[in-house]
Amino acid sequence: MNDSASSLAPAPAPAPAPVSVPVRVDLRFALRSRLGERASAPSLDEVTIFRARAQPEANKLLKLQQEGLVGFARLDSEAWQVDAVVACAAKLRGLADTLLVLGIGGSALGARALQDALADDLHALGGPRLVILDTLDPRHVLGRLARLDSSRTALAAISKSGGTLETISLFKLVQAWLSERQPSDWRERVVLVTDPETGAFRELAESEGLTSLPVPADVGGRFSVLTAVGLLPAAFLGLSPADFLAGARASGRLTEAASDPAWDYALVHHLWWREGARVSALMSYREGLSTLGDWFVQLWAESLGKLRPEGAYGWTPLALRGPADQHSILQLLQEGPRDKLLTMIRVHEGEPDVEIPVGQGAIASLGADLAGRCFREILSAEEAGTVAALVADGRPVIELHIDKLDAHHFGALVAFFQRAVAYLGVLAGIDPFDQPGVEAGKRFASAILGRPGAAETASGLAEVLDGRE
Repeated sequence: MNDSASSLAPAPAPAPAPVSVPVRVDLRFALRSRLGERASAPSLDEVTIFRARAQPEANKLLKLQQEGLVGFARLDSEAWQVDAVVACAAKLRGLADTLLVLGIGGSALGARALQDALADDLHALGGPRLVILDTLDPRHVLGRLARLDSSRTALAAISKSGGTLETISLFKLVQAWLSERQPSDWRERVVLVTDPETGAFRELAESEGLTSLPVPADVGGRFSVLTAVGLLPAAFLGLSPADFLAGARASGRLTEAASDPAWDYALVHHLWWREGARVSALMSYREGLSTLGDWFVQLWAESLGKLRPEGAYGWTPLALRGPADQHSILQLLQEGPRDKLLTMIRVHEGEPDVEIPVGQGAIASLGADLAGRCFREILSAEEAGTVAALVADGRPVIELHIDKLDAHHFGALVAFFQRAVAYLGVLAGIDPFDQPGVEAGKRFASAILGRPGAAETASGLAEVLDGRE
């Protein structure tokens, strides 16, 4: 094991010093020795024994990758046409300062997460921005369009299949809105991100002469953030795709699983599952990471919620914001069922801080002990207090440490969680790359709408939904 990447030492340690591994995992607060000897908690010996399985399990993923079935960890700039992504973003930036992104699930969550984590300051300084539509709620969609200036807007529609119901519907509406207002150059303002060879969007790009970028055929939607799906919006914002990919490559490798922090993270989840844990919660006191939690929820739920012969498997993911959820769901984590494993992401780089003023008159006596303290100091104390309260009661916490929140470390976090969920899938004996339950819901929706090819599914709808308005 690479001690610079994970910490299992029994004694408390200060915040990790910067090292070459961009995501460090501290497992101490999820093991028996630090949980009041809670009998059901995994031990360091169990972790050591299971670590020997790392490479054999990772080799299963490598075999799928070699067969062209799973390519999320290849991080191949040339094959993924990253240069074309950068060139396309530059062209769009020459036409617009707003990129309207249409997508759903993995086609939108990653872009929203990276914008919230990294780009607030860019837009505040007058830089480009993203507007993301991933809903068909009419009031919301029309309200967003009403606030956009078409002469300053470009459009990216993202669907690997090109047949996603929500994205097609949004695209038809927005294309009509854009072409009516920008008849001379609307085509120049549109890019389709889709399968490199097949699908309705691919056909549309060719027939209408629209710019297109590929979603690699062997990369599933929820694993596609570091392809054009997320890197086009990132490049439009002025962020460097190369920095995201460099961080992802530095975060660990399937070929060196025994020293991969993501393996230890997955392994501790696997051991806690055997002891009855069923909820994986992700939390940070860094506001910019809130929507990374939404992306994590999809990754965890779609990848791990599966049927298997010995019974259903699946972690229920939760995305938590500190300190807001410290004042809501923490009560459940602290005194509810002992079926939860919390991951706390800690960012060690200081943000611009705010000092609390003394105040005048009666205001000076309000929280007088806080005068002169900084917001970051309070957040740090609340974060530590949350961890301490849980651990003192024998409730497990994994800490992830990153030195700063930038493109390099964001890319590292994305790749870390992607490998972790893949490792956990093979440990659990499931396929973490399909989503048959999602497909079933799509088929029923298509049947209700009477779409082509859905007649067989429609035949059973009346019985299933009998009495439903």
